[in-house]
Amino acid sequence: MSSNRPADMSKVLHLCSYYMDTRVYMNLFEQLDSNKIEQAIKIFVRKASNMGINMTELAHGQLRFDKTWSFYHRLLYKNKIRLAFDKLDAESDMVNYNIIHAHTWFSDGGTAYLLYKKYQIPYIITVRNTDINVFYDWLFYLKKFGHQILDRASKVVFLSPAYRTKLLQKLPDAYKEMISQKSVIISNGVDDFWLDNKNARNRLNSVNGYFNLLYVGSVMRLKNIERIIESFVEIKKKIDKASLTLVGFTNATGYEASIRRKYMNISDLHFVDKIADKQVLRSYYRNADVFLMPSLKETFGLVYIEALSQGLPIIYSRGQGVDGYFDNLKTGIPVTPGSIREISDALIRIYNNYTQYVEEDLS
Repeated sequence: MSSNRPADMSKVLHLCSYYMDTRVYMNLFEQLDSNKIEQAIKIFVRKASNMGINMTELAHGQLRFDKTWSFYHRLLYKNKIRLAFDKLDAESDMVNYNIIHAHTWFSDGGTAYLLYKKYQIPYIITVRNTDINVFYDWLFYLKKFGHQILDRASKVVFLSPAYRTKLLQKLPDAYKEMISQKSVIISNGVDDFWLDNKNARNRLNSVNGYFNLLYVGSVMRLKNIERIIESFVEIKKKIDKASLTLVGFTNATGYEASIRRKYMNISDLHFVDKIADKQVLRSYYRNADVFLMPSLKETFGLVYIEALSQGLPIIYSRGQGVDGYFDNLKTGIPVTPGSIREISDALIRIYNNYTQYVEEDLS
């Protein structure tokens, strides 16, 4: 189908259904805005309470929240993307876009694919954790449609080498070469604050004479919180003066409450509420000796980069997140997230060989 869009126009339509979950999208759109990129960000939400989260003012575009979906659309996928398509199709400015960025393969990519079929607007997609580990692995009836989305995409973006490898291993042979050829690896961008406040280390920090372990992130099962704590208990048998600080409690979930109850009597274990102030968070990084987040599933994980910027070695999951980015650098140790033994052994190895894991130039 030929397009009647103006040839001199340059405007991006972002489809970003997970916008509320992290500030990384807001940072991206602000950076594009600072480069005078014309953009419209469409955010379809299920709950009215999500309207306006991470709101920001753009000089060259705008955020558009839309309460289109409901709880049931978690199951009614085709109906969900059709509703999003209908909303966009009814807007008079659809002909003004020359590219669409779908920030997920399925939830956003499905709508981008439908728009492409009608308007021939090229689109790129970003593949994330939920796309592979939920939609593709478990919703078998969507595999064919998922392949069609990939097939028509101009580019397929992966946030890490690990997730590119993971998807290529799962795809049918007929798609592997094509997707490999048009795939690119582009990490999430870290906030300028961490780059402007980098900190080099050459020895154990040992605040109060302790080997200080730090976790920063959501307190949820996927982050492997219980194995982090059990690994800490294991190393305490060899390093009595060790501490673990878990930052990220919102005090709003039953899982958080269960973690507090189950482990409240462990000495040198500290629970800290979620920290929004970057200056305060920086002090936690700088007072720590190692950062650990061996998540069960992790698309990327900006907190790894924040920790590295402050000179901390990191413990991360093999085949997840940042695995594959630092193969030639001694920035930390990848582990099997299901193994308490591997996590605790990695912590002991860093403790005994600390100078091997610090002062790498990541710029």
